[in-house]
Amino acid sequence: VVDVNIDGYDDVVRITGDGIYIDYQNADGSGFTPFYFASNWQNPPSWSLASGDLNEDGYRDFCFGNGQRVSFVYSSANGSVWTEEALPEYIFCQRSSIHDIDSDGDLDAFVCHDVDQSHVYWNDGSGNMTLDISGFETHNGPGNYANMWCDYDNDGDTDFYLTKCRQGGSPGDIDVINQMYRNNGDGTFTEVGAETNTNDPDQSWTTVFEDFDNDGDFDLFTVNHATENRLQWNNGDGTFSDNDVFDAGIDPYSLGAWELDAHDINNDGFVDIISEMNTSLYYNDGDGTFTAGSLGFGSAAFGDLNNDGFLDALRGNTLYMNDGNDNNYVKINLIGIISNSDGIGARVEVHTTDGMSQIREVRSGRSFSPMSNLSANFGIGANTEIEEIIVKWPSGVITVLDNPGVNMSFTIPEAECLAEDIEITAASATTICPGESVEISAPAGGSSYSWSTGDDSSSVTASETGVYSVAMYNEDNCVSLSNNIMVTVLEEEVPEISIQGDTFFCEGSSVILTASEAEGYSWSNDQETQSIEITESGEYAVTTTGICYDETSDAVMVTVMPNALPNTSNIEAGLGDEITLIGTGDGILTWYGDEDLTDEIGTGTSLTVPGFTLDQETSFWVTNMNVIDGELQSGAKEDLGADDQWGLPSIGGYSLFNSFENFTLLDATVYASGDGDRTFSLTDADGTALISETFTLVDGENLVEFNWDIPEGTEMSIRSEETNLYRNDGGITYPYAVGDVASIYTSNFGTSWYYYFYNWHVQKESFVCESEPVEVIASIVGIEEIARVNGIEMFPNPTVENLSITFNSASSEKISIDVLNALGQLVISKEITASTAVEQRVELNVSSLDSGVYTARFTTGGSEVSRTFVKK
Repeated sequence: VVDVNIDGYDDVVRITGDGIYIDYQNADGSGFTPFYFASNWQNPPSWSLASGDLNEDGYRDFCFGNGQRVSFVYSSANGSVWTEEALPEYIFCQRSSIHDIDSDGDLDAFVCHDVDQSHVYWNDGSGNMTLDISGFETHNGPGNYANMWCDYDNDGDTDFYLTKCRQGGSPGDIDVINQMYRNNGDGTFTEVGAETNTNDPDQSWTTVFEDFDNDGDFDLFTVNHATENRLQWNNGDGTFSDNDVFDAGIDPYSLGAWELDAHDINNDGFVDIISEMNTSLYYNDGDGTFTAGSLGFGSAAFGDLNNDGFLDALRGNTLYMNDGNDNNYVKINLIGIISNSDGIGARVEVHTTDGMSQIREVRSGRSFSPMSNLSANFGIGANTEIEEIIVKWPSGVITVLDNPGVNMSFTIPEAECLAEDIEITAASATTICPGESVEISAPAGGSSYSWSTGDDSSSVTASETGVYSVAMYNEDNCVSLSNNIMVTVLEEEVPEISIQGDTFFCEGSSVILTASEAEGYSWSNDQETQSIEITESGEYAVTTTGICYDETSDAVMVTVMPNALPNTSNIEAGLGDEITLIGTGDGILTWYGDEDLTDEIGTGTSLTVPGFTLDQETSFWVTNMNVIDGELQSGAKEDLGADDQWGLPSIGGYSLFNSFENFTLLDATVYASGDGDRTFSLTDADGTALISETFTLVDGENLVEFNWDIPEGTEMSIRSEETNLYRNDGGITYPYAVGDVASIYTSNFGTSWYYYFYNWHVQKESFVCESEPVEVIASIVGIEEIARVNGIEMFPNPTVENLSITFNSASSEKISIDVLNALGQLVISKEITASTAVEQRVELNVSSLDSGVYTARFTTGGSEVSRTFVKK
């Protein structure tokens, strides 16, 4: 939780493996405006996150603490673009913090290293960060878990505390003793843990410094893992008391917490303790004791997310809003001018008229992993008057604000005195098109001006999106702050098309395409509504009309599969005859004995019904089915990568994936250590093996042919019973897409490891279009009809050019032979005089007929009989 765009309102920041989500708090109290920037971070902050305006561009940047390396992520283009600078040096990050370590006016970073000496990154003044441990050397060893910057001895410069814990270590080992580094005021630090009685040897995880007793100096509380938690009061002489947790109402033996922070949750004027102890909240009673409360969570980022003066919390994707009470508050945001622009390291004091005095320090990087806001938040209980607010800046400048109001937020610049606020004005509209600008002016008469853009004139020309403000100094060097003016450049976005339905479907269905909001719409099929219904194959794009100019979307490809009815006709046959079903279609013809299509008889354009003789009129049904093989796709991590990025695991692990639809895993690459059998299992979210198969592998690279049908599901994995397979412990950038059917997103040990199966080849499910069924009726020809013309044979059937017909006639008379198409139209007619002496043979040339099913009708003496054939 941090005010990313420095407009005075805390924002919500969530960082995933594929981008950054920022919900900007709206100044009018209407909630949040969401923003998303996609990026496959090389080093996502799997362990800790800190924030500050490293490059002084008016947007806060980030330090990502990853299990392998550190990245600094910078804003640009007024917060619309975020760029990762991934540093190459290995570090198993724990708590990261941002602070002006060398007091040069720009922000540096300190990152705890779990397995070696911690890292210090120095800012060159332009936001470029360089690793140099020699500039501030802490203990040259492992076990560095958390850190906090704090002026514990009230000498005006910020000291440093290192909380230490080491897996496998014992209380008292050098790698688990907490260390206090006193700032000597000359750019150097001296370790004084023993001297100050802060050298806790008890496998500590996190320490917080706050003035719990409101006596003007910072006390400390530490969560431990071995013996007891510690509360130590600042003696005011540069030393701390022994452990007073036993008399404070805090459970000393609720051990094992990682996260620990301290804020005035109920605004009563006393700082409370929030942690992952069994009791997540201890309310400060103000007399050296604490009362157990409850939050429902023990780890969060804190900030004022509805601007009501009470601290709210963010944990994961959940906001916890503070219900508040009748207590009063004051909130201070700082603007550094000589010091860093965020005011990190400044001490803020609030003195009320009843004698209550409180202090806070502005810190980036509290607790063990989250990032809380950079405001100084004070509850003042029932007090209704504040005597003064004092800001002691890192530069040594002291700013005093006399008799401020209560229940207000103040933005205080770094100046020795404050004058009345001023108003800046815009000469024209502040929503502009690219290439346009607006003039913003401050009142005349100032001796100097300092704009948020860095300009020093009385007016600026704004041509970029951003918040514009100015600090105006008078001849006494007192500063007046202006209001903010938001300038928005309409970067017309390329329209997006949302899809309702599938873009690959059978004939007779449709899909709805909808364009994003715009002034007007012009689709590639000449439609002009926001949404259109598509029933035909093709590429569809939309051009939208904007305030500044028009933009055209990417095209959406729609594929409509044929779904035509089959061509067939009814059948006439004699009593007791076999039946041959004949039809044509552009796909596979499937014949059924019932209308519900449950009794499948067989497939093909010509099918003799097995085991059936005609004894009554009978119906059959036929469908036309088109089958398209599923698309071939690939994905996952491509290979092991560089030599220093892989190795054999000490214990078995597996990567997790989500399957978005059913698909077939054709094959994948694995890297074996030694020849032999390996047993792989497809496992669901409950740990149940869905498929298990043993493969014989050779030493080195192997292509394993799985041909496994993978169902749709979440938290799935492919596991190996053996551990003699190579996996990655570096060069990993989750998530890994597998086409559009799956995503491999982490491992059971987190995002710093990738297990075993590389370069997946998959096939999507086949796509089937089956037509509605067509009824075919087989009827019995009368005895007289059979007697007159019988023994009819037609061949070849199906035919391409010529059709030979043979039959017997019961009398010597004229017989008409008519060929009718599926619509009943006469297409060929021939008349012959039959003879009873020999078998009759007729040749018909059907080459000119269209493909389909035809009926040959024989008529003589008022009787007729029919047979069907297929023209290919």
